[in-house]
Amino acid sequence: MARGFAAALDECLAAMSAGESLEECLARYPQYAEELRTHLPLAQRLAMTPRHQPRAAVQEAAWQRFRSQADDMRLGRRPPLSFAWLRPLTIAAVLVLAVLGAAGGTAYASQDALPDSPLYRVKLFTEDARVWFTFDDSRKAELLLNQSNERTDEIMAMLRAGKPISGNVLGALRERNARA
Repeated sequence: MARGFAAALDECLAAMSAGESLEECLARYPQYAEELRTHLPLAQRLAMTPRHQPRAAVQEAAWQRFRSQADDMRLGRRPPLSFAWLRPLTIAAVLVLAVLGAAGGTAYASQDALPDSPLYRVKLFTEDARVWFTFDDSRKAELLLNQSNERTDEIMAMLRAGKPISGNVLGALRERNARA
């Protein structure tokens, strides 16, 4: 059925180009009359539309670029260095810097955190990281003793404020004393 309509459309277009009227074509194909009534005027208007011709200078410049690239490919020349890979690398670097900045800001904000603060675990983690990256045993012992003194100061501050002392503070104090 679709092929029949396409053939009828082609035949009517040819007949109308030769001077036949729309009504005569529709009378010849009554089974497709409704579809032909919408398609034929549109096809006629499209046929009358002038073909687009690109400007000669633009077309010549495009062909020149094409020939140049074809010559380069034939001769094995490499295209100029492309920095397309730089964008994903830049995005990744910015993301890494943002994460490191956020982590550093959180670590800095946790320096004065007391055991009842949500940042206290971050404070303990940063102190542990400092110990992990200290390779001199005497310096490591000194660092652990300083952290032990800080746990004692935190316990005293909590007692003065009338707050209960949580087990993680006492555990951190014992652990630092044992490691020192």
